[in-house]
Amino acid sequence: MTADELKQKALMIFSRHGYEGASLSLIADEAGIKKQSIYSHFKSKDELFLKAAEEVFQNELNRALSNIKHGSESNLKETLYQFLADYMEKYEQNPETRFWLRISFFPPGHLYDSVMVQVYRHLDTLEEALTALFAQAEIRANPEQAAIAFLGVLDSVFVEMLYGGKERQIKRLDAAWNIFWNGIALEGLK
Repeated sequence: MTADELKQKALMIFSRHGYEGASLSLIADEAGIKKQSIYSHFKSKDELFLKAAEEVFQNELNRALSNIKHGSESNLKETLYQFLADYMEKYEQNPETRFWLRISFFPPGHLYDSVMVQVYRHLDTLEEALTALFAQAEIRANPEQAAIAFLGVLDSVFVEMLYGGKERQIKRLDAAWNIFWNGIALEGLK
């Protein structure tokens, strides 16, 4: 088994059980190897967790930036709404997205600083990309403030993804989205 294959198996366990509930024995069982074999690739559970987290953060950021990049002024409303709705779908279907969101909000205490470096890098890069997107569009809001407000809408959807059910997610998304869009859109874009 390669280190990448082991990371993928560990990711499944971390996404289901969190850091605390994911023992190396459980990861080894999932991978079909002996626990000691993990140490030929990773020094510790912490290292395995952080390597998996690093990869997932990069994948999530690449996906988000790709979605933003393909947006344009002509379909800004659709692009932004789909960006939000896509996260809800990915959370339900993709263990990587569940893992990413879970550790972003609930990093293991002793790894907090290491995880938060990645969280803030992700948020800062996303804010820059959104600011650039809004700067190209005709909106009535300051592009930087619009980006920050959009991230606030995204955060509220994330909270419902973690704590509420699908119905609450949709309710939150619809209400926050409508207020956000009506706040930034020029009259002709509504």
